[in-house]
Amino acid sequence: MVSLLNKFGTKDKFKSFAILSENPDAVKSKSNTVRLVKGKRVQIPASINGVQIPAWATLESAQWSRLTIRDHEVRRAGEETRISQVFGGGMKNVKIKVEVDVDGTIMSLEDIITQIAYEQAAEGANKEEVIQKVRDTGILKGFSDGMPLFFQQMGASEDGMLHAVEVFKAAGAVDDLSSLKGNARFHTCYDMKANQGLEVISFELGSADRGQSKTGQGFVNLVDAIIENLDRVLAHTTTIEILKQQNNSGNLSQEQIKRNNAMIDSETNMRKQYPAIWSGASKQVNTSPTGEKTEIDKYNPTNVPCGRWTVATSSGNVELDVWKTSTNKPVNAAAVNQIDTSVKPF
Repeated sequence: MVSLLNKFGTKDKFKSFAILSENPDAVKSKSNTVRLVKGKRVQIPASINGVQIPAWATLESAQWSRLTIRDHEVRRAGEETRISQVFGGGMKNVKIKVEVDVDGTIMSLEDIITQIAYEQAAEGANKEEVIQKVRDTGILKGFSDGMPLFFQQMGASEDGMLHAVEVFKAAGAVDDLSSLKGNARFHTCYDMKANQGLEVISFELGSADRGQSKTGQGFVNLVDAIIENLDRVLAHTTTIEILKQQNNSGNLSQEQIKRNNAMIDSETNMRKQYPAIWSGASKQVNTSPTGEKTEIDKYNPTNVPCGRWTVATSSGNVELDVWKTSTNKPVNAAAVNQIDTSVKPF
């Protein structure tokens, strides 16, 4: 074959192309955003304890079942505080087949979890008993039956949000703002209630930068979320068992036993909060009027960064996009006229 470099005289002009072989990692995309597509095996970012590993995900099923919009205060040095909008959504019955490459061996995420649990167990532990304890957390059942996943998009497009609300309401969603009573930041909420929700054909899967988070929390990837969540649940279980052993030792006063029982109740309650969830769970952090942050003994679902997803409707597949750059617009004003247009962004 004729040399294109010689033919077009580009050997000296395009010397920068050499980086493709000299340092290929330098030109790799730095984005951790991927799109899961139903029935399609796609490569995804994954890590265990911060160690990056090759992984793939196949979306098997999901239903979009909840929608919220809330105010978010944006505070930057030297600028006046402004209000931005955060679009949130919930999916249920989400089934994703996650596979991980461990030194050339492809393992399911379920097998990864049980193997780590078994290796961490005391010497001589019965593997089936260890697996059963992992199963008792509900996570393994979540893989087969489906788990919820929550997502959000910061600084969302007004037209994009209106379009999403329109599609959601047309499919049978009902106003559920009363469920968020007491949280004035939320001004829009719709839920499918008894309906299954809209079938999700694909959705975007982003990654949060925990270094930029004031709480140090946030969704990183599916593998990290599941394993860290399991570790959280088992840590509460361990604490409960230690406290029970202390109570049964006969060495504590009635006052100490009373305090232990209060801690057991708290740990038991936290253990029950979102044990099986794709997006993971984060400790709630309350902010005082003076800006002081306090972590409380309550977990909330972590939100996956996601601003684009596709759903199946009676009239065909519909692409939803609430990114600030979205060009989506509502097409049927009657479908969204019940929204209170006196509040931002409506």
